[in-house]
Amino acid sequence: MRAKRSLAVVGLGAGVSLALGSLLALTSDSVTSQNNKAESGTFAAPAHDLVAAKIPAGGNCETATYTEGPFAAAITSPFANFTLGGSGLNQTDRFCLKNNGTQAGQLVMTFTNVADLEVGVCEQSEADAGDTSCTDLAQGELKPILEARFSLDSGGLEAPSLSFSCTTSGFTAFSTVEAGPEVLDPNLDPGEFCRGLLVLREKLSTTDTERLLAQTDKVQWDIVFTLEDVPSV
Repeated sequence: MRAKRSLAVVGLGAGVSLALGSLLALTSDSVTSQNNKAESGTFAAPAHDLVAAKIPAGGNCETATYTEGPFAAAITSPFANFTLGGSGLNQTDRFCLKNNGTQAGQLVMTFTNVADLEVGVCEQSEADAGDTSCTDLAQGELKPILEARFSLDSGGLEAPSLSFSCTTSGFTAFSTVEAGPEVLDPNLDPGEFCRGLLVLREKLSTTDTERLLAQTDKVQWDIVFTLEDVPSV
C-alpha cells in the first residue's frame, strides 16, 4: 500500500511539472535594420505674385509693361473748391493689376501712410468756423469729408485676360479704406488682370461747416494693392 502511494505522488508531480512548463515564454530572436534616415528637402511655400502697370485712357493691359512697384502717384490734383455737388477727382491713368502667380487670389486695396495736413495758415472763415489747428502742417480736416471708389474700366477688347469678377466698388469713406481692406476682385485667376481707376470725391452729406473747416488742407497717402488667399467658405 505504501509503495502505491509513492508512485501516485510521483505521477502527480510529473503532471504539475508538465503543466508549468507549457506556460513558460520562449526566448526572443531579433534582426536589426541599421542606419535608417528620414531627411527633409527644401520647401517653397506657395506665394502670390501681383504686378501692376499704369496706362493712359485707351491703353492696353495685355501689352502693358508691368512692375512690382512702387510707381508714381495716381492722384495729384487739388480740389479747386467745395462746390463739387458730388463730382470728384478721377486719376488720369488706369491701373492694370495682374495676377502673375500660379494660384488664384483675392485682390484688395488699402490706403496707408495717411497724413491729413493744414497747408499754410487758416483762411479767416476757416478759423471762424472753429478750426484751431491753423498752422502749416498741423492736423487738417479734409480726410473726414472724402470718400473713394475703385471704378472698373473694361478696356474694350481685352476680354481674354480681363477678370470679370473684378467689380466697381461703391463709394466708401476714406477712413474706411484706410482701415481696409476694400475687396476689388474676390477671385483673380493666374494670368488675369483687373483694370480700373480711382475716383475721389467729397461725400454727398458734407455740411457747409465741414467745408469751411477743410479749406486749404491736404491729404497725402499711399495706395496699396494686395493679392491674398481667397477666403475659405
